Amino acid sequence: ARALTYARLRSNQSEKVIASVAPKIGEDLKNAEGEDLALLGRAYIDSGDLSRGRQMIAEAAGKLPDSGELKLELGAVDLALGHLSDAVVNLERGVASEEEPGEAQMALIAAYVRAGDLAKAEGVAQRLVERFPDEAISYNLAGGVQALRAHPDRARELFEKALAINPNYEPAALNLADLDKREGKLAQARTRYETILKGRPANVNALVGLSQVARADNKMDEARGLLDKAYALAPRDRTVV
Repeated sequence: ARALTYARLRSNQSEKVIASVAPKIGEDLKNAEGEDLALLGRAYIDSGDLSRGRQMIAEAAGKLPDSGELKLELGAVDLALGHLSDAVVNLERGVASEEEPGEAQMALIAAYVRAGDLAKAEGVAQRLVERFPDEAISYNLAGGVQALRAHPDRARELFEKALAINPNYEPAALNLADLDKREGKLAQARTRYETILKGRPANVNALVGLSQVARADNKMDEARGLLDKAYALAPRDRTVV
């Protein structure tokens, strides 16, 4: 039964998961199984009820204390709810158990950035580079922090290291294009955005970035056309205006 419920959750049928698991658990959270609590928590989160989802994930984490995944999920929910101090604690615990870089480190860096502590964000990024020196994402995240700290030259160096490891690593290419745009290197930025879009025409960030370059070049028809494409792909994205 639990396998079917997991399949439903993967199919974005969170309401069916809630209807299936919530009655089984009822109000007796103390006697519920950790796996069921985690599943229900994820379903609540997927349905948009972050507070209820957090409650279930927290209960599950208490029953499954060795689960780094649950600590990361709890930290991510705390971050979404704006509970920055709790988010940092849970994300730090979860990141320590991670065996590869990814969303966990991104979330932890984001938590420190939102808390206004760029020094700690930089520390996380530096540890990431030291721990995973052969991964493009490590240098890309470190470069992002340097950009926020207004160190564009260092940021560029790190983004370029990411691309040296993986020439097709789109996030670093996009960050370099954005950096060129901010520094007024419009021709260089245009080339980077166009290269990204050649590989993936549906990249909304590249479409928006290229539209801003077009606007700066006073190519208003091109800018509007690019924004229209971006809006069609992501009508709820607030950056597409």
